[in-house]
Amino acid sequence: MVLFLLVLAAPLHAQTGAKPVALVNGEAITDEDLGRAANGRIRMLTQSREPSQSDESFEREKLAIRWDALNYLIERRLTRAEAARRYRERA
Repeated sequence: MVLFLLVLAAPLHAQTGAKPVALVNGEAITDEDLGRAANGRIRMLTQSREPSQSDESFEREKLAIRWDALNYLIERRLTRAEAARRYRERA
């Protein structure tokens, strides 16, 4: 299974208008997908932010949430592709 990030996904952006952040086996994970996966946790982080927390620290935490969400989406697509492959082998 192949994973391409950002640079290889650029032509897809021109075709669909959705900004791809990753490609998994030719299937794009868009910035919108990533937003849906991460925005709830980012909203909770924003609501619980301590006034003393630096902007740099806060942005690092938001980036970590987006990174975790992207990894989750990649793993989910890979798992789905593997399940489909195994299903085809049995058929």
